[in-house]
Formats: sequence, C-alpha cells, structure tokens
Amino acid sequence: MVPVLRFIHIQCKHSAKYCGWAKCSYGKDAKSLDWQCNKNDTQYTDCQGRSPLMSYLSGCLPGHLHHQLNSVGCNFVCSTCPTSQRGMPCLTPLGFRAFSCSKRKGKDICEVLEDICGDGGVLTKLSSSLTCLLGLPPRCFPDIFAFYYQLTRMWNEMPKTPNGLDDKCMQKPICLEIINTVGCNYDTAKTFLDSCRNLYDSPSHFMHEITAGYDLGYLVGCNKQSCGNVTRPLNSSAYSVFASTYAERYLSWLVYICPQLVSFLTQLKESFGDLYCYDSLCSPCLNRDGCTKGKHVTSPCGCKSIVHCRGVSSVLYRYGLTYADVADRSQIRCHDFCTALDNMLK
Repeated sequence: MVPVLRFIHIQCKHSAKYCGWAKCSYGKDAKSLDWQCNKNDTQYTDCQGRSPLMSYLSGCLPGHLHHQLNSVGCNFVCSTCPTSQRGMPCLTPLGFRAFSCSKRKGKDICEVLEDICGDGGVLTKLSSSLTCLLGLPPRCFPDIFAFYYQLTRMWNEMPKTPNGLDDKCMQKPICLEIINTVGCNYDTAKTFLDSCRNLYDSPSHFMHEITAGYDLGYLVGCNKQSCGNVTRPLNSSAYSVFASTYAERYLSWLVYICPQLVSFLTQLKESFGDLYCYDSLCSPCLNRDGCTKGKHVTSPCGCKSIVHCRGVSSVLYRYGLTYADVADRSQIRCHDFCTALDNMLK
C-alpha cells in the first residue's frame, strides 16, 4: 500500500505543467479522463469535471491499472502479476467505487498524505523501521533497487586496512562479516565491497553528466544540483534504516539477490523501448521514426524530457518507480535515459 499512496502523494503535489494532479478534481460529479491533463489545452485547465486523478482512484487510468486480487481461502492471489517477468511489484488496488457528496482537488489529498507518507510521514517511518526490525528481504525490483542504493550510497572507497573503516557506516560490519564468517581476507572483502560501491558511485560520477555517470547514483541523484535525479523506487524509504546486527543478512542479500538488478534493468530498458507514443497521444512524437512501437528512443524522442513523454510514467509505475525530481531535475531526454541504462549494463 505504501508505494501506491506515495504515488498519489507525488502526483498530487505537482501541477499539470509536470503532468501532476494538484488541480484535478475527485469526488461527486468528477468524471474520469483517459490520460493526463494538457496544460496547453484550455478545456482541461481546471479539468472541467474530468480528471485523471478520478480515473486512478477508480482503478481505470490507462497505464496505471491496479492489480486484481482474488480470494483463495484466507489468502489473496494476484491474477495480474506477469508470470513471465518475476520480481515485478504487485500494485495494491485502492478499491474506491463511491465517493461522498463533496468534491475536492488533488492538492487536498496531498496535504493529508504529507503527514502519512511524505518524507517524514508516520507510515514512511513505520515502514522503514519494521522492514529493518523484521529483516524483510527485498523481493521485487523496486525493493532490490531501494535496498541496494540506500545501503551503498554512503559508502566510501575502501581503505588500505580495516582500521580505516567508518564506524558509522554499514560498510564496516559487512566487511567484518566477510572476514570473520566467510573466511576471506581483507583484500578480497575490499575488492567485493568496492565493486558494490562502484555500481552506485562510479569513478566518473563526480562529473554528473549523462555521458559519463553510468551508475545508480546518477539515476536516483546525489546531493549535487547537476546530478541526474531521474528516477527512484516509490518505496525507497522502506530500506533506509539499517542495523549492524543484521550485517550477515545484508551480505547474503548483496550476494544472492542484488545480482537480479541486471535482469531488472534490462527489462526496464526493453519496456522503455517498446513504448508507442501514438497510443499515449504524445503529439510531439507522432511523426518521429524513433517513437514507433519497438523503436522508441532509437533516435531522439520528440518530447523535451521523459517527464513530458506521456507513456514513460506508466512504464515507471509498472516497475514501481517514479520521477526523482519531476519539477526540476528529472528532465533528461528519453534516448539519454536508455543510453545510461545501456552503458550501466555493459
């Protein structure tokens, strides 16, 4: 439920200029809209009673459909999760079928959700604490993505000796776990942990350029204004708290689970390439050779950024991702994003 609520919160924070739902209506007399409002289309300036937010809450927004759950005894089984793509997130249905007599805007939902699932929200803190306490392993793509980048983002280059390791960083207890439990020497542990760090923070990351920064750190963005800030998991906060007591678990996940990132990023790139802008009513792309089905981003897309390429949001949503900074820094072009994924996978 947290990823779905986070998605609503993020969408309702922004205006139609960034494909957001802040001014979209929901509730009494609000009608569904097939796609995002167009900020340049006067008929949708105030949604005129038609709203993509209403469509999402009702479970009928194209590209953002919730999964269908069927009751089997005391459990629920999802009939929507693709069997051919294991590890995809299961998106919880909201189940809204009726609304009260009132009619409100998306910004009203955003204000309520800020204290629940915002960066400092109670549900956000509870989720991260419980995930750490219960030692829940990452199971789907966004979980693995979130665990990996949250674990390694504060790591530094391994020092020459264990004495130089930072006591406040999870890098040290995992290193000691390798030495004491696995039986490897420090040099082996150093090589392994440096390679883990380089996937998040490559030697060229300091340049903060799409042509040089081929790492997860560029995708999620570091604290530098010029860094990518392209995309990050909707549930990134779930794996933001770590305890040295569980260093053995984290090491196990790094070894046995995180290699799946390669196949997941490959699937994401393929799904991105299969976008058909015509289906998304993406007008700048209609006559572009690089925007036809199966050939998306083979040449520069007609849209000025991935935020404005209408089909991208649905692909990211299907993988449990969202824009890292939609109103400011998530502004790279579609073909640049795929180029970054290509180079990360080499």
